Amino acid sequence: MFQFENTDILYFLLLIPGFVGLFWLSRITWKKRLIRYGNFTLVKRLLNNYSFERPIWKFVLEMLTLALLIFALANPQFGSRLKEVKREGVEIMIALDVSRSMEARDIKPDRLSKAKRSVELFMNKLDGDLVGMVVFAGEAYIQIPMTDDYASAKMYLSNIDSDLVPMQGTNLADAIDMSTKAFSEDPESSKIIILISDGENHESDAVEAAELAKDNGAIIYTVGMGTRQGAPIPDAGGGFHRDKDGNIISSKLNEKILREIAETTDGNYMLAGKSGTGLDQVLDEISKLNKTERSVETFSEFDDQYQYPLALAMLLLIIELLIPRRKIKNVKSS
Repeated sequence: MFQFENTDILYFLLLIPGFVGLFWLSRITWKKRLIRYGNFTLVKRLLNNYSFERPIWKFVLEMLTLALLIFALANPQFGSRLKEVKREGVEIMIALDVSRSMEARDIKPDRLSKAKRSVELFMNKLDGDLVGMVVFAGEAYIQIPMTDDYASAKMYLSNIDSDLVPMQGTNLADAIDMSTKAFSEDPESSKIIILISDGENHESDAVEAAELAKDNGAIIYTVGMGTRQGAPIPDAGGGFHRDKDGNIISSKLNEKILREIAETTDGNYMLAGKSGTGLDQVLDEISKLNKTERSVETFSEFDDQYQYPLALAMLLLIIELLIPRRKIKNVKSS
């Protein structure tokens, strides 16, 4: 594995294009001055002991030397060996509703955007836990398998939108079933499902799925995204979705089903509001659960490799110093 110890030093590489521009500008200015004395080809002949190419080569070597010195200061490193690290944590599966109703704007900027931002902040506070994600609408898919690579998980999270699941609807039971299947078979591991939805369940029995999840050792925390008053669902044309009679469809939060799901597994229901979604409360409760120890292999020791670019920079600098700006005349013996 390769890395730079001091990545901020690499920003000094941006100076090189500036130096190139200044050098090129000085060459153009210098050439214009020579032309004032007459034909440029004739002037070159008069200055036959001066090399017009060597300053360019010297400058190229100087810029290469500068770049290598910057790399040396940034200290490139290679991982020398894998080390087994013990970590403790729980398994967390986040089931995120991405149905069209999650585009309603009774929560600003909209339900789905609010949920994604809350999940991102939640992941920022995890330490040693495994996290995965299921996205669902009319059916559920695993979007992020169980991982402790939170940076990659947040990258996938940022790309989630309501077009991700082609079949529309809100199948809470399928989301719970898919989340339950994503857990490990370790009976000692604490398993958490965080179900984030507006609760508009249009499919099968979600409470029955929650009972099966509980039998498999999972606790479900539900987060209600939306308001009891509800809001219309925007469409692609800038208006709102309408029913067959032309009436605007309003999506209201169904707290009843979300509360029943949580209570079935001895979890809790939280209502999302302006200040947050209650995931901090979930994090507090997770901290009280039994942590499962697992082994993780990681690059733990890195060898410094700055000496290689530094040595090459010194070599190029010596070569640059040995190149004279003027031509060396051949002295013929009489």
